[in-house]
Amino acid sequence: MSLSSTGMVMRALDRLAADHALRGPGDPCDDLLARARRLRAEARHLRLPALAAEAALREGEILLRVGPAGMAVPMLETAARELDGTLATGLLAAAIARTAEAYLEIGALDRVLDLCAAGIALVQRDRHKTTAPYLQAAYLRRVISLYANGVRAAHELGDPRMLTWMELSKSHALPRPGRAPDDAALEGQLADLSRQIDEHRARHGGADPLPLRQRRRTLFDRLVTLGARAGPAAPSFHLDRVRRALAPDQRAVSYYWVDPTRLLIVVVAPDGATSHLQPVDPDQRRAVDELAAAVYSDRVTARDLPPLLDRIAPAVLPDPVRAALAGARRLLVAPHRALHAVPFAALPFEGRRLLHAMAVATIPNLTCLLLPTEVPPLRVLSVGVTDYTRAAPHAGGPVPPPRCRAPNRRRRRSPRRTRKRACRRGRCWAPRPGRTRCAA
Repeated sequence: MSLSSTGMVMRALDRLAADHALRGPGDPCDDLLARARRLRAEARHLRLPALAAEAALREGEILLRVGPAGMAVPMLETAARELDGTLATGLLAAAIARTAEAYLEIGALDRVLDLCAAGIALVQRDRHKTTAPYLQAAYLRRVISLYANGVRAAHELGDPRMLTWMELSKSHALPRPGRAPDDAALEGQLADLSRQIDEHRARHGGADPLPLRQRRRTLFDRLVTLGARAGPAAPSFHLDRVRRALAPDQRAVSYYWVDPTRLLIVVVAPDGATSHLQPVDPDQRRAVDELAAAVYSDRVTARDLPPLLDRIAPAVLPDPVRAALAGARRLLVAPHRALHAVPFAALPFEGRRLLHAMAVATIPNLTCLLLPTEVPPLRVLSVGVTDYTRAAPHAGGPVPPPRCRAPNRRRRRSPRRTRKRACRRGRCWAPRPGRTRCAA
């Protein structure tokens, strides 16, 4: 075995994955299968078990795409078994995700639930080991189907982990729990470098010290990598705590796409929670995508919005959800994916708009309701008087009639009648020119 041979196999596997991603739904993949099998045999010949397992994973993915799911299950399980115990935990999670997809097509929901539970535990353990947010996103992109398939299987089997996995999938943007042990030391070094840079600029007429700035940039990158500026720790999700956080007239609705044609809707109330798996027909899904594209490109108009909302409303507010919202005066909506572009307050609801029936607010997920909030201290300024007789001379007695302070003007009512002075209100006439008090 040589490093050049190992590198050649790795590059060939990367090219195989790229070519597989470029193939269309109905394109033949016989050549890709032959390449995967050849690479697997070559990796075994070179005694590279991790690369042989990756080749088996590629072969299983191709079989899952072109043939019956039952043909792909043995190869995918072989890949997962060979990857278990190696350092390639990312490939192991991907192999578990593809195996769960194959079992889902077969209809073995119990097996799907077990695989997704194991895969999600592996992902949650390792996703913070990546060094930057964009790497975390790339890592999660290959295994995100674990959450969707696990939520779907848990819903159909009545497993209580359904809502927890929903929140894990939707809460990946929450702050990283905890702080690295050397965060304080790095922050101190960063502050010292900033002070040195300021002193250098003051001594040298504003000239930038390039070496110091490079060192500060390196320290700042390390701080970002460690997540030192991520904020407070993310709380673990508990349905009972979310229910206790809601007021009696408040409801929380969480949406989750289990696949492009099915939407899982969970309504949480202070006294319980209900879930509903809503099928979304192609026209409704197309309306959601059109609205999202128009909103994100800033092309939405007031004329085009009502027809789109009328098409979307039956999918996002079906009859079971409307019944669960009875008696609510405040609504918290946690959308998912393209639903973030939907103005829920403008959706039709009982012959009017939803905003006319209840106050609507959008939240990223239900877990954010458990984040600690700092209530500022209440400060009240009280102003009063002690001598009410001087502040209000008529307090406790009859109030005199108000005076008409409008300037008088002359008005001719009739050529034969005398002139009288009137206020601007036009309703009270003074009998004498010198009188200014309103007779009304």
